[in-house]
Amino acid sequence: MFFGLNTYLSELLDVPTGVRSARDIFDFNNAHPDLELPKYHESQTDMQKLHDLDFKKDQAYFDSLETMHRLSRAEGIDFVLKQHGLDALILPLYPGTTTISGLG
Repeated sequence: MFFGLNTYLSELLDVPTGVRSARDIFDFNNAHPDLELPKYHESQTDMQKLHDLDFKKDQAYFDSLETMHRLSRAEGIDFVLKQHGLDALILPLYPGTTTISGLG
């Protein structure tokens, strides 16, 4: 099951599609393939693999999550900003760079 996804979906106040769980997402995608399964993305195999994992019992998942949070926050961008008294970083834009990476 996607960690927290079923809880999130089940607590939404208004869901026009009726999607309330990860299983509902699969069913909705299959019922509306013209909208949700475009050419070259017809397979939901990766999504199914995620659905089948039980993150709540996977200590390696929580260890990795803690490491990513620590390295990207306390020892990463937050550390650099604080160390240098900065509010933001302005970096040159290179061709092909179109999105902000690593927002944590």
